[in-house]
Amino acid sequence: MAFAILLFAYCVEAFKRKPTKRKSIYIWNTFLRIQFDPTIAADDPFTDLTIECDQELLNNAKDWIDTAIRMRQSAEQMNRLVRFFSTSDREVPPTMFDTIIAGMIAKTGDSPLGRASAYLRFLSCKYLH
Repeated sequence: MAFAILLFAYCVEAFKRKPTKRKSIYIWNTFLRIQFDPTIAADDPFTDLTIECDQELLNNAKDWIDTAIRMRQSAEQMNRLVRFFSTSDREVPPTMFDTIIAGMIAKTGDSPLGRASAYLRFLSCKYLH
């Protein structure tokens, strides 16, 4: 689980540098989708990277993911010129995973998660303040 937390934090950091719909959907599908909807089973339990966090923290991100999927579908139906000039209207916010990271940090508190907890604290100092 610590590896999944580190990988999640790394992916969120890469997403914040250049937020795209594709990256946000990837992060959601890889780390959070199964946690949000438990009826979906993991493909392989040995490669499952689902992280645990509170359901209420996932709601805001889920709303943005649904919006990103709709924006991506509408962009695929546009011609290239219209799509190019309307790109800025279809951006996702770089802060969409901040509540999840802040909630994970608050949940860990002083528990011995080691480097994963330290890396999350580093990200919170770098991006959330």
